[in-house]
Amino acid sequence: MTETKATTKELVKQFSESIREPDFIEMASLLADNGKFDIQDKKLETIEVGKDEFVEWIWVQRSFSSIRSIDYDQCMHCQIGAPVVLFNDGFFLRKVKDSSERSKTGLMLEIKDGLIHAIKFCFVFVKTENKCMFELNQGGYESI
Repeated sequence: MTETKATTKELVKQFSESIREPDFIEMASLLADNGKFDIQDKKLETIEVGKDEFVEWIWVQRSFSSIRSIDYDQCMHCQIGAPVVLFNDGFFLRKVKDSSERSKTGLMLEIKDGLIHAIKFCFVFVKTENKCMFELNQGGYESI
């Protein structure tokens, strides 16, 4: 029997739908056992954890929120072109700690050999504008 691996696009969609449903068994099956994944601790600091801690964190976050929208973009900074998933226009999962932070956060997926090996918080996107909170609180700025 030949094993068929999902394409990157299919894997990204499966991942995002597993969070929308929620189906954490499906989501966990898409993550590499030795992967590294970003979460926020109680002080809203970003920390890198393993698969089990990530699944638990997502489960807690998802139990307090519903998914109203899923958008797909690409990273334009640290890993240019990597797929990024934005839940609820980038306002679900990661909480903004202070006004210097960007308002929207996506999950950038590093995919290798048909599995997600890393998930990083992403703030700079190809298509989606992402102002800092202090810009939004002051009414934004006019483009030149």
